[in-house]
Amino acid sequence: MNLKKHLIDSNSTIKKAIIKIEKNHHGFILIHDDKNQIIGTVTDGDIRRKLILNDDLSQNIQSCMNINFVYVSPGASYEDIYK
Repeated sequence: MNLKKHLIDSNSTIKKAIIKIEKNHHGFILIHDDKNQIIGTVTDGDIRRKLILNDDLSQNIQSCMNINFVYVSPGASYEDIYK
């Protein structure tokens, strides 16, 4: 998987995030800060729920970002992933 297709800057808009999700065909993106640290995730469902409440596509992507995400390192065992 090409990770670059899934990364977007934390200062990006919801509209830019939608375009990125549409292009990567996986239904999610990872949000990174100025230090290239992953600070959150956004799924197409997160964006839909946000747009139901407010239809402003120019809002910052952080307004619908999930900061309580779980991750595993590359090469993690199935046991580690399950935990």
